Amino acid sequence: MKHVLLINEYFSDNVGDQAIARGLSDVFSSKGYLVSNEGFSRSRARVSSADLERQQGFLTGIFSSSVVLKSIYWFLKNFLRVFYASYKTKGAAVIGGGQLILAGSSFAIAMLTWILALKFFGKRVILLSVGVGERFGYYERCLYKISFAMADDIFIRERVGLARLKKEFNVDARFCPDMAYALFAPVRSISEFKVCTVCVTSYDVHVRYAPELDLPILSREQYWEKWAQSLKGYASQGYAIRFAWTTESDRHETIAFLEFMSLGVEFSFFDRELTLSNVMDELSKADIVIAGRMHALILAEICGCKALPWIVSKKIEIFAAEYLSCDARCLREEISSTVDSLGL
Repeated sequence: MKHVLLINEYFSDNVGDQAIARGLSDVFSSKGYLVSNEGFSRSRARVSSADLERQQGFLTGIFSSSVVLKSIYWFLKNFLRVFYASYKTKGAAVIGGGQLILAGSSFAIAMLTWILALKFFGKRVILLSVGVGERFGYYERCLYKISFAMADDIFIRERVGLARLKKEFNVDARFCPDMAYALFAPVRSISEFKVCTVCVTSYDVHVRYAPELDLPILSREQYWEKWAQSLKGYASQGYAIRFAWTTESDRHETIAFLEFMSLGVEFSFFDRELTLSNVMDELSKADIVIAGRMHALILAEICGCKALPWIVSKKIEIFAAEYLSCDARCLREEISSTVDSLGL
């Protein structure tokens, strides 16, 4: 049996990362591969979003004052894990999917460490369905350039990302859809009501990305009011309003939003454990999903909903332009064909 090591944000508590990891694993397993998984940036121990934020806050003054210090800390903490995983794997390695080519994080040193270790042990390395960020500094650009030079093949998940990779790193790559599209939908629930599921995106995301959209940064109350106006519009059209989320930060935002705003409409909300299966079951009950998270929109599409993007960042703007006019089944078939073409 053929073996493949899949390396991505496998241990994240973000449902989007879980969707990517599950889709990647499912497509390789369906083709007869024996799959093993490793975390790209973190170890096997699952860390909650709240715990991660506390750790990051503690380390901010010491290790996160620069990308270089952050890289040193990550390397010292993870080198042995990466080296051992690379040594024990019996087949090729696939790094992806997800936005792993990202500035201002530990991803650049993680990419270089993984590829160096894997190539040291003679493994073939494919970057598959990887997203490309923006605004790379000189140090990160150097790390990524070395990594890309050693990779055996590179596939980017957005077509605009292909141009960005060429511009930033002078690297040619090919396209492969986001790996979450490899997932299959649960059976849709039948309801006598039209359901609009609203996934309020954390205000912090708006603050971070409004400048790249050339938009003013709203106050939290102004931000919430825009969400309230949107959902009231659908309530007036006869839709039952239901709230859901794909990250813990969005859950906290939604709870605060509902406590503060006087919506004047009846609503219900997602009250199950935040897992990929539960979220997909939830979305299978909806007719329309409004979300500012890319994978909430992807999962909505897979589940047969009309996905309406809340443009909170360039990433969502690009995703909406490239993906929302495509058929999810065609994207799944393209993923399957791409994996067949790898010849691992």
